[in-house]
Amino acid sequence: MTLWRTPPCPALPAEEIDVLEMPMYDELREALRRVHDEQEGKRRERIGHLEERFRECPESLTDRDRLEWIAQMVCNPEIESAQHFETLVTSLSFTKDTIDPDNLKRAWKDFLTSETSRDSTTSAEEWNLTCDLVMARCFELLDKTAQSISVYEHILSEIIGGDPNYRDGAEDCLFKLFEHYVKGESGRRAREILTLIRTYNENDLVSDERYYAVLPQETELFYRELGEAVDRDRCLVEERLRLEFGDTFEKLHAITKSHIVDAELWSDDRMRNLEPSAGPRRWVLAVESEFHHKVFQPNRVVLERALQGNRPESLLRPEQSCSIGQIALLVKKAGSGRPAYALITAVFRKLRGRQKFADAQLDIPEVVPTHRARFAHVTEGGTYTQEECNDFIKKVRDSEWVYQFLLALQPD
Repeated sequence: MTLWRTPPCPALPAEEIDVLEMPMYDELREALRRVHDEQEGKRRERIGHLEERFRECPESLTDRDRLEWIAQMVCNPEIESAQHFETLVTSLSFTKDTIDPDNLKRAWKDFLTSETSRDSTTSAEEWNLTCDLVMARCFELLDKTAQSISVYEHILSEIIGGDPNYRDGAEDCLFKLFEHYVKGESGRRAREILTLIRTYNENDLVSDERYYAVLPQETELFYRELGEAVDRDRCLVEERLRLEFGDTFEKLHAITKSHIVDAELWSDDRMRNLEPSAGPRRWVLAVESEFHHKVFQPNRVVLERALQGNRPESLLRPEQSCSIGQIALLVKKAGSGRPAYALITAVFRKLRGRQKFADAQLDIPEVVPTHRARFAHVTEGGTYTQEECNDFIKKVRDSEWVYQFLLALQPD
């Protein structure tokens, strides 16, 4: 992208300089001086009027009055009323307002053109880049970070829009925005600003030294933005699950719900490419969690003895839960109909899905314990592949087996 540049100002021809030395120029200069004095007189009169109102009743000043006075102070710092600058800034409604994070890019611009400020006698030439930069810095000093960001975003929009009066503020504006967003919560916007910094650097509008100083943060911002996207998507997934499953989702154990939300998130096509085993691993954890809290823990003595068989010692530590392989074994025994497993069958008869368990309709797919072993022994079987992940998701999630199984585990 090529950025607009102002061509250098050509030198004034010698013959034109001679004209300036003619008597006509003296008359012109005198006329310009009279106009200037007239305007200066009006300016001082206006400032005097605002000072008087401020002394009598500071609240009588509107935002447009304050902006006008602030602009005069910025452009004429020698005026005596400059001592009131901080009071005027803190009195602005914009300073007191809470800025919506989604409106940071437009909040300051909207304020400048709002009902309270648009009729100001301050001209576009008087409210300029310097005024905006001063306001942005003031908001920083007042710990009004959102207000400061909004002003810098306004400056950036004017620069991108091609306003030549704002072009010189590009470098400082971009790096201030980058600094704010890196410290804040928007990794995505920080990366967008870094991209603009790169573009402006390529067009010689940002120094190499400053660009190279922030470039190492690009990788960190990528992973930070990914984390922010995951958090946003996680909320959307949870909301969708509540709408689709209603009370059924609410009845799941809190740990199970957390695993399911993560499992759904990592089962998305985009996320599978990043880490193929993440989705399947969380589906397994969801099944283990719900079985532990709804079935195994309330019937631990019976089920632990069934797993122990003829062994002299328990297979599980006191705090340990069943593995997915052990759960699969118990489910098979419950549906076998054999008298030897009557105690296990009795436990499963207390569940909502007792008939399906008795009819062996909810046996755990072989892919679940098999792939669970792959997660635990990567060094032996090699890296878990995208194809394996797709096969797992198809047989466990897409078939809806996992949701039917979790529903069946609920106490009747």
